[in-house]
Amino acid sequence: MRMNKKGVISTPIKLLMISVILIVSFPIMAGALESGEKTMDVNTMENESRRIADAASSVYYSVNGATRTLEVNIPDGCRIVIGGKGDDAFAIHMYCNGKLSSEHWMEKPIIPFSDITEISGTRTLSISFSDGATEVRVI
Repeated sequence: MRMNKKGVISTPIKLLMISVILIVSFPIMAGALESGEKTMDVNTMENESRRIADAASSVYYSVNGATRTLEVNIPDGCRIVIGGKGDDAFAIHMYCNGKLSSEHWMEKPIIPFSDITEISGTRTLSISFSDGATEVRVI
């Protein structure tokens, strides 16, 4: 490999251009990674809320007083709120970093939750149906 004037001058310029490209692209890559993590968290919570809704439907169609146990895993910084007042009694709300990210409504069957239950982290739930409402308790 021969060194000449052209090689000595162009090498630092090439290194500078590569550095500029890396510096400019790093925030874009970091933002894409963070967005991907948020999407994964929301998808995980939607899957968990679907499992809770399926368990609620299962106990509804079972004998009155039937109970089902379910373990859920909610990502860090996220929480699920089951039930509420008024129309929210039929909903499962999913929050991530304090913001509402998604909702799941009980449609078939249309059954309310008896109380408000908030879930975060890994928890075991006891789900039962009696007196026309589904009760979800953290064990």
